[in-house]
Amino acid sequence: MEVDWAGDTAFILDNISEKPIPVYVFVAVLPCSGYAYTEGFLSRNLDNWISAHVHAYQFFGGITRLLIPDNMKTGVEKANWYSPVYKEQIAKALKYPRNKDNLIIGKK
Repeated sequence: MEVDWAGDTAFILDNISEKPIPVYVFVAVLPCSGYAYTEGFLSRNLDNWISAHVHAYQFFGGITRLLIPDNMKTGVEKANWYSPVYKEQIAKALKYPRNKDNLIIGKK
């Protein structure tokens, strides 16, 4: 699954003040099929980034063997083509124990 925040910021209109509110669009794509999931958030913080992944996996009905982020600042401390340095929460999630079906095993 390839993931990133979409290039252009979208906007929604506040129905009381009628001022535009920026919305950041998360995009997850299964590259072989082109099947995509998108979701809008009011900020590009780490909690929203993680929630977006959970929602994408729920939408697709499972997890993928590979997760390919586009070195976004939300999840990556230092960009590097071959070995990016992930933020601590992401690094922990990527190294979380998995069972024989590659599903994450929860801690007790």
